[in-house]
Amino acid sequence: MSFTGNFMSADEALAFGLVNHVVPHDELIPFTRRIARDIIGNDQPGVRQIRRTYRDIHAATDGWTIEARDGADWRRTSFSPEKVAERRAKIQERGRNQ
Repeated sequence: MSFTGNFMSADEALAFGLVNHVVPHDELIPFTRRIARDIIGNDQPGVRQIRRTYRDIHAATDGWTIEARDGADWRRTSFSPEKVAERRAKIQERGRNQ
């Protein structure tokens, strides 16, 4: 997706495992609250340990340093409001034609 810029529907994202639920907009808040209640009702020391593990896994890699470096390089060499507006318009047009 990053390379092509192609759009993906919510159902496609679900099929590819990029999201774990798709709900109608008017059900989003009640659904999210049910998930939050499930988390709150779970064993809290276990939930906290899982969160620490996820945090530590991501903090322990050089990937974030590389991403920050490359993002800063891109902003310095390729970012301008005009270029962003031009790219956004092209992406939106592609999306309309897909």
